[in-house]
Amino acid sequence: MISVSSVQEYHTSTNMQYVLTFIGLMAIYFIFRLIKARIINKTSAEMYKALVDDNIVEFDRLCNKKTTKFLIPPFNVVYSQFNFNTLNDHEEQARKLVDYVCPLKINAKEKMALFNLALPYFLDKQDKEYVAMISKGIRELLSRKDDNQSKLILRELDLLLDIYMNANIEREPELKALIEETSGEVANIHKQRLAILYMNTHRTEEAKTLLDEVIAETQNELMKKKMQEKRALLK
Repeated sequence: MISVSSVQEYHTSTNMQYVLTFIGLMAIYFIFRLIKARIINKTSAEMYKALVDDNIVEFDRLCNKKTTKFLIPPFNVVYSQFNFNTLNDHEEQARKLVDYVCPLKINAKEKMALFNLALPYFLDKQDKEYVAMISKGIRELLSRKDDNQSKLILRELDLLLDIYMNANIEREPELKALIEETSGEVANIHKQRLAILYMNTHRTEEAKTLLDEVIAETQNELMKKKMQEKRALLK
C-alpha cells in the first residue's frame, strides 16, 4: 500500500524538478540575451567605424554576416545601408536600395523611415527618376490616411519638390515667412531651402547671402559641410 508520505515526497520531488528546469531555462535565456547584446553592440560599433571610414567592403561584409542576419532585424540592416550609402555618396548603391525597397510589402512606418532617409539625398542630386519613385511610394503609403500628420507630410513633400525639382519661385514668400516664424536650426533649414531655390532660379547673390548665414550659424556639422560645398559652387 502506498503511503501518504511517499506520495507527498513524489510530488515534492517532481515540483522541484520543474523549478530547477525553469531556473535552468531562464539562465540560458538571459545568457543568450547577454551574448546577443554584446554581439549587436560590437557589430554596430564596427558598422559605425566602417561608415566613418567610408569602407564599403567592410560595411558590406558586416551586413552580410550570418550573425548580423540572425540577430539584427532586416529593417535595421537596410536602414544602416541607406545611411551608409547616402552619407558617403555611393549613388549607385543607394539607387539599388531604392529599387529593392519600393516593391516590398513591409511595415508602413518602416518603409516611410527608409523613404525619408533616401528622399533628401536624391533631391539634392536632382535625380528626377528616383525622386519620382520615392515620392510615389510616400503618396501610396499616405493615400488612405486623412490625419493631420499625413497631410503635413504631403505638404512638405510638395514644398521640397517645388524647391529642388520644379524651381518654383512662387514658394519664396512662404519660405521667408517660415524663416521669420522660427529660430535656431529650424530657421537654418528654411534658409537652406530658400538658398537652394535661389540657386535653382539663378539668383546667385541672394543664395550666397543665405548660405553664408547658415554656415556661420548652424551647429549641425553635416549641414555646414553641405552648405560649404554648395557655396563653393557659386563664384
